Amino acid sequence: MQHDFLTFTTDMTEMKAQGNRITSIQTQKIQKSAARVFKNGQIFSSAVVGATSPELLLEKAERPGNMGLAYDYSLPTTAALESHVAPTKSRESKLSEFKSFFEDLCKDYPHLNISGRFATEKTGKVFKSSYTGELSSSGEKSEGYLLYKRFGVTDFAEGFFNLDGESPDFVQIRQKYEPLLQAVSLTSSIEAKKMPVMIFDYDDIMQRISQDIKPAKFHAGGSYLSNRLGESIFSPQVTLKDISFAPQIGMFERFDGEGVLHTNPVVFDKGVFTSALYDLRQAHKAGKQSTGNGLRNFDTGINCVPHKLNLNFGNTKAWDMIKDIPECLVLLCSYGGSLTEQWEFSNPVQVGMLFRHGKAVGRVPAVSVKGLLKDMLGKDLIGITSDIYSFSQSPAIVTQLEVISH
Repeated sequence: MQHDFLTFTTDMTEMKAQGNRITSIQTQKIQKSAARVFKNGQIFSSAVVGATSPELLLEKAERPGNMGLAYDYSLPTTAALESHVAPTKSRESKLSEFKSFFEDLCKDYPHLNISGRFATEKTGKVFKSSYTGELSSSGEKSEGYLLYKRFGVTDFAEGFFNLDGESPDFVQIRQKYEPLLQAVSLTSSIEAKKMPVMIFDYDDIMQRISQDIKPAKFHAGGSYLSNRLGESIFSPQVTLKDISFAPQIGMFERFDGEGVLHTNPVVFDKGVFTSALYDLRQAHKAGKQSTGNGLRNFDTGINCVPHKLNLNFGNTKAWDMIKDIPECLVLLCSYGGSLTEQWEFSNPVQVGMLFRHGKAVGRVPAVSVKGLLKDMLGKDLIGITSDIYSFSQSPAIVTQLEVISH
């Protein structure tokens, strides 16, 4: 009888800030475990939060009355792997640096109400089975954010700091966001027109592409990318990888939930759609090899999705990229719109800052932006930055979009 065990461990210390003061520090340790049993062409599974034994997991999976999922593919024979990345700084050092950073911000900008969180988190993942070697990976990352607004302002925020990464450099972070901090009290009008727009966070775009490269949808012809493998879809500036292991941005996984190694495959190479992604089931159906994209939470089945789609970095920092542009709208916060199956993009802008020749001139009133995704990353793409502002750890993009005033 073939079987496997998947264990996730988390050891996190979190510091919370509210109204310009540190309000709490908490430490949390969690273990989550799952088992699968392969028997008579079916998969039976179980899951537990907390410490447990393999015997109890197997017993729970094989309990009479459990429903099984059919499978007809071969299981992998991956060799043993250990990948444990040591942090470059101690947890105590990172928390202390965040505290100093936060206190300096509050002192230097007393007119701002600043709140948020910062955490250091060590995560581990172990895959044991009767058909592979033992696979394990771990690493420690930091994650967090600060939102700020002037006292008395009713908006939820007028700006933010993204604090994600393996070990954030708070001096560099302060320098990156300083132009936005200094302009927080300024306002500006803006014309409705097509113009350069800088987008910090475009997770909705990555989610759309993620949906369209899922093999079931892609091979069934229901995806915008169906039948376009090998075609030039985006600008040659765009190389898009599926990332699971990149310690510098706090990603440490080397294998998926089925025990298949993942090697950060290229999905778009200089604009050309080069590869779909597969788990074992979908690879078997398509006559392909798994790309290590059988993702699995401790209490769910396999879902064939990207680990994280990330754009390649450019060679120019964000503020340098727009210093020669007469007008550029910088989207600090833009969520809640739509991105259709036809790749039509539209988003309201909750917080936008107008720049002229690289200098912030003020926040703009309520506007929306729209365009076509193939053009945003295609003929209308101006550039991709060398620095990160997004929570998804991708570089910012500058592209032409229609700006619509309300």
